[in-house]
Amino acid sequence: MSNLANNDSTIFSTDEIIPVTPIKEKTFTVKDGIFALVFIVISFVIVKLFFTGDIKTGSVISSGYYHIIVAVMGILALFYIGKKPTVNQWCFFGASMLFCAVPFFSTTATVRLLSWVYAAIMLCLFAYSFSREGDILGKGAVSKIAEAIIATPFQNFSAGPRSVGALLSKGKSRIKVVLYILVGLVISIPATLICAIMLASADENFDNLAGSIMDVLSNDIGSNIITFLFSLPVAFLLFGYLANTKEIRQAQANYNSPAAIMPAPMVCSAITPVLICYLLFFFCQLPYFLGAFGGNLPDGYSYSEYARSGFFELCSVCIINFIIIVLANIFSKNNEKGRKHISVRIFLSVLCVATLILITSAMSKMVLYINELGLTEKRFYTSWFMLALGVVFIIELVREIKPSIPAVKLQIAGFSVMLALLCFCDPDARIAQNNVEGYLSGKYETVDLYSMYDLSESALPYIAKLPEDDKNVKGYLSDYKESLNQKIANSVYFPVSIPAVNADKYL
Repeated sequence: MSNLANNDSTIFSTDEIIPVTPIKEKTFTVKDGIFALVFIVISFVIVKLFFTGDIKTGSVISSGYYHIIVAVMGILALFYIGKKPTVNQWCFFGASMLFCAVPFFSTTATVRLLSWVYAAIMLCLFAYSFSREGDILGKGAVSKIAEAIIATPFQNFSAGPRSVGALLSKGKSRIKVVLYILVGLVISIPATLICAIMLASADENFDNLAGSIMDVLSNDIGSNIITFLFSLPVAFLLFGYLANTKEIRQAQANYNSPAAIMPAPMVCSAITPVLICYLLFFFCQLPYFLGAFGGNLPDGYSYSEYARSGFFELCSVCIINFIIIVLANIFSKNNEKGRKHISVRIFLSVLCVATLILITSAMSKMVLYINELGLTEKRFYTSWFMLALGVVFIIELVREIKPSIPAVKLQIAGFSVMLALLCFCDPDARIAQNNVEGYLSGKYETVDLYSMYDLSESALPYIAKLPEDDKNVKGYLSDYKESLNQKIANSVYFPVSIPAVNADKYL
């Protein structure tokens, strides 16, 4: 026992204990509390709007009001953080504000939804970048982006209530001030009611206004309390993005992903069967590829059959290839220089080239289809998606050839440009313009009115050009206008966009 005691004293001797630097706990000030309260108000508006419109169709999110909310939160973030942003941080902020402006230039619901999601993501990265030293889009960018968007608000969920608590944590005097204000408001109730009754009897307009206010308070007080309770966790999650900026983590000099466990031979062997499949596929489809590139329609095919034959399957394969490349970059072991082995880069380069051939072939077939039958929403968006994916794969191919380029930055920048082109071109207007002008010029034998029925008011100025006495068009314009008016009346409407103002002339 004495020996054991001696051993224990040696093991737990204070001389052997390695000092650990204590983690500095976050402190929250009155400023944090004020911003937390502001975010509670914003969250109340968010939740209230969400339950106002048709949730199933996403009409509230694509209405445009949520874009304004994101822009307001971005401006608040600038004031809250209080630091001069770097060039990269200004790029995140600028991209967020740019896509928040989309509802003013387009009424297309799809691009409004996409632009709102992208604006929110850029704002998350903007706030996250203040908590990290160095470039967050460098090595380990995928994990950092995931942490910025998904993990950060949950990691800092308690920051919201702690910030609100900071407003009352400076002593009893602050609590007394709050109590004095509440008591003063209670005392004022009888006098306010008497004044309101007297003024209502003196003026009919004020009487109507007071009655409307009382109706809202009496009818909506229960739903507003429920909305407020739902908005609290939303507010704390949103405030968590800002609270994250109070803690700065050092960047790792040599980042090595803990998932990088696959040697180069293993990665190459995993990719080889996929490449063999592509080689066999290209050999079997050679006549069809040549037809697509040459603008010729193979025998036995209509334009629709030719364009649809395997188009969406090819899109799926391209997405799978992108996932394969991302996983290969994550799990592949780097050499002593911190780069992927040359054999892995060669295999990934071949995979990129094969994917670009698939994209080019699919787009050639789609162009034939559009030139013959015109545009629809599906044809427009799938064509844009394939082009955007092509930009990403071209940058990835360059990265495999020249690993020193900032590939993630270029891919995000390239995708941002493609998304901006999509959002600000107002797709509904372009679809209608192409179809109507093509029909009037004789390029198309018929105009697909059914496919344009669900287009927003952006399409109205072009649809209005169709002659009413045309047997293919008769009655369509009036039905389309009636459908638009119903959609406007039954949704959360954003009337200040340029297309909406132009459409008012026809509605």
